[in-house]
Amino acid sequence: MIEFALVAPILVMLLLNLFDFSALIWATMQTDYAAQMGAQAALKTCAGGGPAGNDKRQLFRVERRNRERDSRHLAWQRRQSCERLSD
Repeated sequence: MIEFALVAPILVMLLLNLFDFSALIWATMQTDYAAQMGAQAALKTCAGGGPAGNDKRQLFRVERRNRERDSRHLAWQRRQSCERLSD
């Protein structure tokens, strides 16, 4: 029993370090995978594989549509906040 009391803290430390190290490796792998997916998406969009491709007119249409949608959403949010304040 005394031998276990002497060895148990060492075993616990080894297990905790193993868990901590495996969590570090997991986080690193997730970061690498996310960076790889981001690079692939950028390459697909900018190299002509995406919906906009290299067609500048199509890209400008998409950007204009997104700006119009965002401005409509902001106007709606402003109206909602004004209505809440008037209540």
